[in-house]
Amino acid sequence: MTKEQPPQDQIALHLSVEAKPGSDIILTGASNASALEWLDHWPNWPGPARSLNIFGPEGSGKSRLAQYFATKTGAISVKQLKSFTSDMFQTPHLILDGVEQGTNWDAEALFHLFNWVAEQAGSLLILSRVPAARIGWGLRDLESRLTTAATQEIYLPDDAYLADYLQHLFAIRQCHIPPSVLEYISSRIPRHFGFAMKLVDALDTSSLEQKKPISLKLVKSVLAELEKHEL
Repeated sequence: MTKEQPPQDQIALHLSVEAKPGSDIILTGASNASALEWLDHWPNWPGPARSLNIFGPEGSGKSRLAQYFATKTGAISVKQLKSFTSDMFQTPHLILDGVEQGTNWDAEALFHLFNWVAEQAGSLLILSRVPAARIGWGLRDLESRLTTAATQEIYLPDDAYLADYLQHLFAIRQCHIPPSVLEYISSRIPRHFGFAMKLVDALDTSSLEQKKPISLKLVKSVLAELEKHEL
């Protein structure tokens, strides 16, 4: 399912009603529009297990897409699978979060999970940094199942997208942020949603503690402190 990406200034906001304020914001932009379209197309996904693999770098927003999907479908998150039995899960709609080669994900267990989900008319949302079918599992049957999944890449946000995201985070906290300060932040912080949330939380806290509005001086101070801890 390949469609032309919407213009960057056409912004839609998806909110999960059960998530905490600030943790559930998904802005539709060039980096994730196709992935959101796939999620909204559920349950009409390809393959016997009706599966979708969203892949992209850390901080690109995969977890927020998973939250949106879980709220929409009732799917539960699975962060490791070392073995599998047919009575492990109460629902056949699952989110495999952080799939990669290693001790947390057993190839045989994943293969049997795929078969069970197909038998139960369930669905699988697979989140990974690289396409799951290309990881190199060493199990041809599993790799064959993974190639039946739809795949969609997402990217780190650009400056404009990140500025919109930051603006919504500040608005939720009822923080006034001058446009020039917002532009300064979005052009200098890492393209990482997690870092953006940390920064907004820290600025909100510092502003309340100091009883001062958010200024460029405060931003520079808080940024320097956060970057010190990130290194």
